[in-house]
Amino acid sequence: MSRIWVINKRQVQWIAVAMFAVMLTIAYLRWEQSKPVNTDLPEERTIHIVTGEFKTKTADGKEIEVYRWDPGTIPARLGENLKLSIYGVNGANHQFYIEGTTIRGEVRKGRETVVTFTPEKKGIYRLICTTHSGHLATNTENKENKENKPMSHEEVAAPMIGYIVVD
Repeated sequence: MSRIWVINKRQVQWIAVAMFAVMLTIAYLRWEQSKPVNTDLPEERTIHIVTGEFKTKTADGKEIEVYRWDPGTIPARLGENLKLSIYGVNGANHQFYIEGTTIRGEVRKGRETVVTFTPEKKGIYRLICTTHSGHLATNTENKENKENKPMSHEEVAAPMIGYIVVD
């Protein structure tokens, strides 16, 4: 025995509306997927940086210290507008510049210094403190140091350098 399906006019209208809704949904989803992804850089990205200090004493009682920017490395994108908000925590003041640019400034303890920076080429831009720039002397350059002893803090100091890495 075969079955016969009888569809009235009302059922045909409901099927047509349901099919139209399904086609409309598919068209909308395909349209949303075809939109380009927004690759624009934000207007400005703020990077919060602080000055930091590490201090210790050697076995013979001499005090040694090193200053640093924290974070020490900042990733950035080419053409990205950066706002560097630098707050002085340790050290009375830090004169600084960003290598390869005209940007210069000073960070004072307890105060915020703000500079803007937009990298124009890929590479590494060094944020250099000239107050704690370090010395380039080495043990081998010290002619009086025939025993090749470790140099004192007065002879060599670590530089205070941060890195802005632009891809």
